[in-house]
Amino acid sequence: MAGCAPAPTMGKPSDAECWNWQQRSLTAERDPPMKVCQPDILFLASVDIERAVGGAEIEVKRLAWGFAARGYRVVLLAARHHWRPPVWSLLKAEDREIPSLWVPKPRVRLLGSLMFIAIATWYLVFRLRPRVVQTVSLWNVPTVMAILARLTGNRVIRRSVWGDVRALPAQKRRLACRARLLACRFAGMISVTNRESVRLLTDLGIDESAIVHVPIPVDTSHYRPWPGDRTTVRSSLGLDPASHYICFVGRLETVKRVDVLLRAFSHLVAKRSQCKLLIVGDGEQRRALQALAQSLGIGEQVTFAGQVKDPLQYLQASDVFVLTSETEGHSVALTEAMACGLPVVVTAVGGNKECISHRVNGFLVSSGTPAAVADAILEVLDHPAQAARVGQNARLWAVENCSLERIIDRYLELYRLA
Repeated sequence: MAGCAPAPTMGKPSDAECWNWQQRSLTAERDPPMKVCQPDILFLASVDIERAVGGAEIEVKRLAWGFAARGYRVVLLAARHHWRPPVWSLLKAEDREIPSLWVPKPRVRLLGSLMFIAIATWYLVFRLRPRVVQTVSLWNVPTVMAILARLTGNRVIRRSVWGDVRALPAQKRRLACRARLLACRFAGMISVTNRESVRLLTDLGIDESAIVHVPIPVDTSHYRPWPGDRTTVRSSLGLDPASHYICFVGRLETVKRVDVLLRAFSHLVAKRSQCKLLIVGDGEQRRALQALAQSLGIGEQVTFAGQVKDPLQYLQASDVFVLTSETEGHSVALTEAMACGLPVVVTAVGGNKECISHRVNGFLVSSGTPAAVADAILEVLDHPAQAARVGQNARLWAVENCSLERIIDRYLELYRLA
């Protein structure tokens, strides 16, 4: 990659490329000074990576750690929702540490955005001077930052997601599209999570040669099928080894339509009383969904596990993964479930249709009604040989299309083109 070669071939950074920053943990405790060198790659996000949990946040961490493992100098610049001064800290995972600058972005919308832009611009232009800037969320702050980064001579890769735009009121939708379109025109390359976004951008006048479909990566060496009988992993989670478990992983928000899954499950338990439902995740809809489960008479069979750091064991303990979203870009949870070799039942929307071939590596439900979802789950449970074959194909698809190594290689190629 021109200007962004692996660190081992670049030699030791010069003193002019490195600075000693006073490091503080996110709890404001003083730590030893931390040396930060001019990064090969700067990941720029206006979301609070430590607090928010979604596809964008997961993707940032995986890509940052993946590039760092290959010897690239990586820095993360992200938001913190308070008024305190910028804080340098380390984003840690196993044996990898990513220097991270947490910039204040108070929740007062306009003021918070302006504060974030001003501070982030100063670091971007005058101190860090990265070789490549990758914006990793879609809101208006990264839009401005992408333009500034391009104007100051940086290569810019914009991660563009458009699914949320369609849910906005008409006036806001037009403004949002114009802002994102402007940022896309300034970006060297645009990566999107599904081919529907490619069509949308080309319809808006973006050159198709500047748009590349790159899925969100998954660590397929970590997310893998449970070896052998599931009794052990279920016992470790306090689950009944003899039951059939249906699993959902994700944010408990309206767009995920977990209410449809609960109603489908109420249909299912009328036919298969030994079934249990695992709902892994948290969000604004949690209390309403718990109340719905009680009103449907399935409260005892549904476990709300809450937010977990790693859903791996819940996936490995399950018989089938279900996703009933009304819209999806590229679902991280779906790819993780496929990597674990689970048969998946998903609504035929957005990126789901691009990942799943019906009865080959998963099951597509076109209507998204509770009865249709219940019938698809029942087909999985009633035909274990077919379910095993579909799960194996799902694992193969995830490894071939979404493994972290393949996605890192894809981005390195994009950095050369940007």
